[in-house]
Amino acid sequence: MPLSAHHRGLSFAAVSAGSYGVVTTCAAIAYAGGTNPLTLVSFRATLGLGAALALVILVSRRYTLPRRAWGSFLLMTLGVIMINYGYMSSVRYIPVGLAALVFFTFPILILAITAIRSRHLPPPVSGFAFLLAFAGLGLALGPSLGGLDWRGLLGAATASLGAVLMIWYSAAVVRHTSVGAMTLYAHVVIVPITLVVLGVFGGPSFPENAVAWTGLVLAGLGYLSGTVFQFLAVRYAEPAPTALVFNLEPIISIAVAAAFLGERLHGNQYAGGAMVLIGVFLATLKAVDPAGRTPASSG
Repeated sequence: MPLSAHHRGLSFAAVSAGSYGVVTTCAAIAYAGGTNPLTLVSFRATLGLGAALALVILVSRRYTLPRRAWGSFLLMTLGVIMINYGYMSSVRYIPVGLAALVFFTFPILILAITAIRSRHLPPPVSGFAFLLAFAGLGLALGPSLGGLDWRGLLGAATASLGAVLMIWYSAAVVRHTSVGAMTLYAHVVIVPITLVVLGVFGGPSFPENAVAWTGLVLAGLGYLSGTVFQFLAVRYAEPAPTALVFNLEPIISIAVAAAFLGERLHGNQYAGGAMVLIGVFLATLKAVDPAGRTPASSG
């Protein structure tokens, strides 16, 4: 039985979350071998641009971005930049678990925006799914509230708002152009910005051994896969349930770190992960539309 457009989109979102979830462990391996976050961000953005250009050459297709889509596109790209630098800076000042928990408020924000725009409260099962997944993240991440620093909270909140912009407006852009065009044009804008920031803060710091290079390359590929599948997800599914599926990302990060870095999992992480999975499963039962409608396929 073929998947509906809604379930196809959520499947793409799950693949995207899994790809992004692998990035954290790969980045840790790269950092241990001498590189740094600014180099990683610049490398993966450049890799994304190179892959998009290669696709244009291979398929001999001219990608265009209609003028009516430029406003949404620029807001989407701004969201990506806010995530890259907001999230990255937050962990310098506050614990990683707390930064992740603040960042992953974005699914709830998207649900609220959806409800406000449609002037309907979300169905009880939808609200329960979002709150359950968020509570599960809190349990799994176990954030420490010690040593709070407003700069870290601001960075994580900036990244959360960036995720809202990225998901909401990528759903608008994809109605007017292809995923290939979105990937290409986004990186045409992002790469110069990341390279300038890299230069201002001292230039690249490349890995010092083959293991760290492997981590850097895999982190770049995970980012690229995550970006492409995220754009595919919003082509078929509504922003709210798509955002909820991304709660899988930190759970996958924890599992991958346990498998490859030897980090031990505790009971609260298993319980929190189960809560997230239940919340995501509830979102797959039907589209999270505050008015209770089933969204039409967008392609």
